[in-house]
Amino acid sequence: MRMRQFLIEKIKDAYERKSSHEEPTAVKSLERYIILNAIDRLWQEHLVCDGRVARRRLPARLRAKGSAHRIQDGSLRNVCRV
Repeated sequence: MRMRQFLIEKIKDAYERKSSHEEPTAVKSLERYIILNAIDRLWQEHLVCDGRVARRRLPARLRAKGSAHRIQDGSLRNVCRV
């Protein structure tokens, strides 16, 4: 646990040094962008792996390519890395 705390302290110190040389509004804007982007990406992955979106998107994509016959049960497992 001490190693973890040590690393957290070093990261916080480095972040403070780096952000002290930047404009505060730019730093906040960048933080907001990174956090919202991560949340959005994780939410999209959740929906795809949960099957709500994947069951609708994957067959439509394959049908568009003319290969709908290749869809099998469990094909979503490869998409979601289950």
